[in-house]
Amino acid sequence: YMTEDRSDGCFYRFVPEDPAVPMGPGKLQALRVPGVPDTNAHAASGAGPAWADGHTWSVDWVDIEDPDAQQESCRVQAARAGATGFCRGEGLSLGKGVWFSASTGGSAGGGQVFRYDPSRASLTLELEVTDRSVLSCPDNLCLTPWGDLLMCEDNYQRTEQVTHQHIRVMRPDGGIYNLARNPMNQPDDAGPEFTGACFSPDGQVLFVNVQTPQHMTLAIRGPWGG
Repeated sequence: YMTEDRSDGCFYRFVPEDPAVPMGPGKLQALRVPGVPDTNAHAASGAGPAWADGHTWSVDWVDIEDPDAQQESCRVQAARAGATGFCRGEGLSLGKGVWFSASTGGSAGGGQVFRYDPSRASLTLELEVTDRSVLSCPDNLCLTPWGDLLMCEDNYQRTEQVTHQHIRVMRPDGGIYNLARNPMNQPDDAGPEFTGACFSPDGQVLFVNVQTPQHMTLAIRGPWGG
């Protein structure tokens, strides 16, 4: 599964001819939500979210005929075949389906979190950001050992609501809590973002990077537990 960090990006999967050779010959496909050409098409209306959190669609996949993009980009081919667009698809995590973010999608431009369920061929809008002081522009994702979804923010500008970069966590009921904040910021910049969050195999240590100009990898110990 692959996201595409573009305002007109798509959500892809690669299906190998032989599962034992996952990087061998196969098909590249893009997700289609019938009747929804763009999950961000409503953003300019100013009318708020078009769908409530928890809204679920039945979905299918369309083939990308030229995955090498020799003549046209994969997203152009996908759109012509009816695939659905996602605004700046970024982080992706596996667990109880495939979680991924559209970091600037939604009516507030603050991001959306989706979950694809292969067993049901369905897509759920798990969360659309409406208050950017609570969560803003979720990028890298990681399922925690206790079952919550950890999200690293990737804010592009500082605003009254967005003053710092955070690691935020979403409970199964949709509630958001803070796990960490980077205190480094500037008058016009929310500061370096957290990236690449992952847990040690025993679930005791959270590793996360901090981008330029800090250039750090942090090891954060619990106690955890939700």
